[in-house]
Amino acid sequence: MFAQIIQGKTSGRQAVRASLDNWMKDLEPDAKGYLGTTADVTDQGDFFALVRFEWEEVAKANSERSEQVTWWADFEKTLDGRGNIPGQQHRNPHGRRRSRFSRIRAGHEWSMQRSRPLHFRSPVN
Repeated sequence: MFAQIIQGKTSGRQAVRASLDNWMKDLEPDAKGYLGTTADVTDQGDFFALVRFEWEEVAKANSERSEQVTWWADFEKTLDGRGNIPGQQHRNPHGRRRSRFSRIRAGHEWSMQRSRPLHFRSPVN
């Protein structure tokens, strides 16, 4: 399994949701290897999506489809600025059938003194 994180800021929650609904209706049927998406917008306007594919290669192939490129250009208009696809991508070496739980955490902390105990308490380290 391969998961891609997409995040951004928006003042148009309904426009973001409508765009995602359009993707599901128009593009999802032809997205080979697509497993699902978890996405929403917080009350503060933070958009976050976790998009799952069977393999990284099929995710990349999907990103290069002309209709996907067009959809992404329109989707970014719903965001305040550009959408960010950080370099944090998750690969599950056991595949989707053996995956029971995955946790992806991202955050910012300016104080190493405060963040170090959180890092070392993490059950995934």
